[in-house]
Amino acid sequence: MKLTIIKDDKAVYKDGVCYSELTLTNIPDGVHALQWEDTVGHIEYTSRSQSNETINSLPTWANDAVDAWEVASVSAATVEESLPPEEELS
Repeated sequence: MKLTIIKDDKAVYKDGVCYSELTLTNIPDGVHALQWEDTVGHIEYTSRSQSNETINSLPTWANDAVDAWEVASVSAATVEESLPPEEELS
């Protein structure tokens, strides 16, 4: 899984699909973003004096953000299913 979480944007990108304005909880102060791909990633901080932190597992708050993404994904699919089919253009 490829994952990007951007705290200030309240955005989560999972495998290229983004949902924003999500309710992201428990992200520590000073975190700007998280970047993750398959089994490794890093946390980016807002302070220039704090280096990126390499991680080998997702923190709890990142898993919560993925859960928020999943809820948004299901909601978007439900809305899409309720829309009438598009008419073909001639």
